Parts: sequence; C-alpha cells; structure tokens
Amino acid sequence: MKPIFLAILIVMNFFWAASLSIYKALESHLAPGGIVTMRFGTAAVILAALWPWLPGKAPHGYLRTSSYKRKLARERTKQRFC
Repeated sequence: MKPIFLAILIVMNFFWAASLSIYKALESHLAPGGIVTMRFGTAAVILAALWPWLPGKAPHGYLRTSSYKRKLARERTKQRFC
C-alpha cells in the first residue's frame, strides 16, 4: 500500500471513530438515520475533496468511464500491432 493511501485511511478512520463518540451528544437532536446520513455524507465530501490530489491511476472498479475504456482500447491496439 502506498504511504499516502495509508495516511488517508488512518485520517478517515480517526474521523469515523470520532463521529461514533459524538453519537450521544447528537442523539437528542437527530434520529439514528440522520446521524448515519451525516457520517456517510461527511466521509463522501472529504473523499471527494481529496480525490484530485490522490496520486497514480484511478482505481479499477465496477464502473469505468468511457475515456478510460477508450484509453484501454488504444493500448490494446498498440500492443497488437507492435
């Protein structure tokens, strides 16, 4: 694992654990569903803000963009004809 990914994982884990510890303080103001939505929403916003600065290639998951598919097709074509 790259050190930057480990650092992000540790920071996000810290925020995730901190959100659980403030559950009791928020319990009187929010329903459990609201707290869960706030936790996941906060994590999504933080990761979306950090996404442009993550180094290297984008992770290969289930969803791939059309530009990524075109790039793969070009690379495969180059490999066949080289």
